[in-house]
Amino acid sequence: MDTPNEHQRRWVEQKVPTAADLETIKLVKTNFQASVNTAAQLFAELSRRLAASETFVDFYDNIDRFAEITRTLARFAHSAKTFCDWNVAPVPEFTDHFINQYFLWPEHKRTFWLEGAVLCALAMKRGGRYLELCCGGGFYSDMFYASIAREIVAVDFDPRAIELARLHHARDNVRYEIVDIRKGLPEGPFDGVIWDGAIEHFSTSEIAIVMAEIKRKLVPGGLLSGYTIAESGDAMQHPDHEQEFKGMSDLGSRLKPHFENVLVFESTHATIAPPRHNLFFFAGDGVLPFDAGWQHRFRL
Repeated sequence: MDTPNEHQRRWVEQKVPTAADLETIKLVKTNFQASVNTAAQLFAELSRRLAASETFVDFYDNIDRFAEITRTLARFAHSAKTFCDWNVAPVPEFTDHFINQYFLWPEHKRTFWLEGAVLCALAMKRGGRYLELCCGGGFYSDMFYASIAREIVAVDFDPRAIELARLHHARDNVRYEIVDIRKGLPEGPFDGVIWDGAIEHFSTSEIAIVMAEIKRKLVPGGLLSGYTIAESGDAMQHPDHEQEFKGMSDLGSRLKPHFENVLVFESTHATIAPPRHNLFFFAGDGVLPFDAGWQHRFRL
């Protein structure tokens, strides 16, 4: 039986740092050790101050300082983890959103990783049953979708992703399963299917197969929602991408053969180079979010 973090360890063992990587790691270790030592001294002093605090103001000041120090440590640690994950090959096929949360968001003001989950959650039916495809480490399942759905079946083909999802993002109404969606989907029916930030990892023929399966698993009027990225430059933006879409019309043309109604819209972010171009989509045979008949819409 696999031990906790077994798949994570196997993946890390595949990484082969270059000589330059090892020099960077040496510097990170030195700086991190200095930061930890400094933090330990500050924590010890804060502990003494907390014990001696007699007023609410004193208590609050020390807690506020403690929160500040832990944020700084978390940012430094996730900066180092970003280097290990993305600078030392092989790079991951799914994103550790703790890195986004604790480092890339505060450091580089990148918010594009949140947009898809926000919009997918906006389209969800309260108390519905949902299938999340390519769930990765379960961050979106836990932080965005579980509080809305009655049940979520969240799947990914990568055992490491499901291992981390179960470890860090377990919820009573979320079931994480190892599934290769090219070979079939879990038993339906579902009120909605979420395919957030992963359709670009599949070929055109694979997308057609998965779309047909999605259509069969949805309840009448059920909704497919998700996001992907548009191509930027000559090279793929990730080594595991099978394709990147040319724009809204290209993506929409892949969805329209399977659904009566399709909505695709976009946003562009310049906090990363080349600029990140997100494409969001809703597809179904009934009313879509933002349509005139959508119950959550009111316009004057």
